[in-house]
Amino acid sequence: MQMRHAATRLFLVCAVAFCGFASPGRTEDLVITPEVAKVAVKLMETTRTNLVAEFDAPAGEFKADGDPETIEIVMLKSKKLGASHVSEDGEVIFIAPRTKDSVQSDLITQAFYIRALNKMKAEGAQPQ
Repeated sequence: MQMRHAATRLFLVCAVAFCGFASPGRTEDLVITPEVAKVAVKLMETTRTNLVAEFDAPAGEFKADGDPETIEIVMLKSKKLGASHVSEDGEVIFIAPRTKDSVQSDLITQAFYIRALNKMKAEGAQPQ
C-alpha cells in the first residue's frame, strides 16, 4: 500500500511536467502528452500491485499473471538474473538488487506510461 501511494505521488509529479524520457531497455523514447498522462493517472488510481520478492530465476522465465488490472513488481534475487527493466507491455517491473530509488521510480513511471499508451491504442485513440 505504501509503495502505491509513493508511486502515485511520483507519477503525478511527472504527469504535471508531461515529461518524455529515454526508456531503459527500449529503443524508442516515450513522449508523454497530456492525454497519455491523464490515462496513466487513471490507471495509477485503479491498478492493483502484486509484489514478488526474491525471484530466483532469470527475469525471462517469470510468468506474468496476465491480469490487466494488476502490475507486478518482481524483485530479482541477484543481478545475474537480469537488469532492472519494464516488460514490453508495461505489466511487469523487474528490479535487480541495489537498484537506485530514482531508477525504480523511473521504471514505475515508465510502466504506467506504456500501459496508458497501450490502452489508448486498444481503444482506437491516437496519442497526440
